[in-house]
Amino acid sequence: MNEVVGYVPEVVQTIKDALKRLIHMGAVNLIIPGSLPMGCLPSYLTMFPSDDRRNYDKNKCREGYNNFARLHNEHLQ
Repeated sequence: MNEVVGYVPEVVQTIKDALKRLIHMGAVNLIIPGSLPMGCLPSYLTMFPSDDRRNYDKNKCREGYNNFARLHNEHLQ
C-alpha cells in the first residue's frame, strides 16, 4: 500500500491532463467519478484477507484500502 500511495499525484495529474484535452476538443459535460471505498468490496476482501483484526474497521472493511480511496478522491477534488 505504501508503494501505490506515491502514485496518486501522478495518476490524478494524468486524469487532469486528459480532461483538459477533452475540454480543448469541445467537451462540455464531463463526469469524473471518484474511487469507491475499495476496502468494502468483496473482491478486495477475498483477495487480500488479513488475520489481524486491526486492519478492519467497525464495518469489517479493510481500512487501508478505504484510506487509499479517500486519498485519491481528495487529490482528485
